[in-house]
Amino acid sequence: MRVKQKNQKRVKGVPVQWEEVKVQKMIGLTPTVWQLIDARAAELNLSRSELVERTFRGLITWTEFDSTLLNSQDNQS
Repeated sequence: MRVKQKNQKRVKGVPVQWEEVKVQKMIGLTPTVWQLIDARAAELNLSRSELVERTFRGLITWTEFDSTLLNSQDNQS
């Protein structure tokens, strides 16, 4: 894993944090899951994209906090 150095300028088409350049993709999510992603990303001071990247690379785990938030969203329906 490549780690971005502080004050390292990004150059289009050149990977900074990972060994490959990110590409834009589209997925459909429920509003509840989108809110979970927003909340978790804000908590960790990350973008949604970086949160998803790190989650699937096994660097971030989702814990009891997340299921509690999900359950509270379900109860509001």
